[in-house]
Amino acid sequence: MTISSRVALTCVARRSPPVLQSPSRARTLPAALVAIAAAILSTFTTAQAQPDPSGIDFVTIGAPGNAAWQGPGYNNGKGSVSYDFRMGQYEVTTAQWAEFFNAALDRPTTDRIPFVSAPQVWGAQSTTPQAPGGRRWSVPTGNQMRAVGGITWRTTAVFCNWLHNGKGTSREAFLDGAYDVSTFAGQGGGFLDQLTRSPGAQYWIPSTDEWLKAAHYDPAKQHSDGSLGG
Repeated sequence: MTISSRVALTCVARRSPPVLQSPSRARTLPAALVAIAAAILSTFTTAQAQPDPSGIDFVTIGAPGNAAWQGPGYNNGKGSVSYDFRMGQYEVTTAQWAEFFNAALDRPTTDRIPFVSAPQVWGAQSTTPQAPGGRRWSVPTGNQMRAVGGITWRTTAVFCNWLHNGKGTSREAFLDGAYDVSTFAGQGGGFLDQLTRSPGAQYWIPSTDEWLKAAHYDPAKQHSDGSLGG
């Protein structure tokens, strides 16, 4: 089975995925529920862990064109995805976020990356910055895999850009790729942020449909036509 170059990163162990809201509806994502997306580099037919250059392990979610969930509640009619994609096997960890925050914020004050806010809950601790006016964190032994809470939507979007651009250190690597940071603005009590990923984005914040499908996907499920996955 050929996998398209689409991937989404998040926790796949949850049975009832929360909705990642846009900035106009929620400014901070709940603890341990940050999601991102990335490009598929190999062909896999089961939901086995697949290492990625980003350092994040993904699993493939197949069965494109699955039927949407039909039932009571907010998710009625949602969960149908027309393409193969990948989800992160685990939440983004403290160690992974610390690498990003050090790259984005351990810079001279005049060169800090905008819209990047340190999390409210995680396993890192402040340490001496390398750049004048910068901010830096280290991760104590045993805290590397700790989940992270209090990440804003905009911070997550910038994180996606950074991953998309190969974890580059130039300012431009943080400001575009999956989301155009120049669109991040408010108007009349709402927000003008680009909410959907750019064409060709290698990592992104998954949609509600992607979340819902990944939470219930079973690669071993057998259909009447003999196909597997769904």
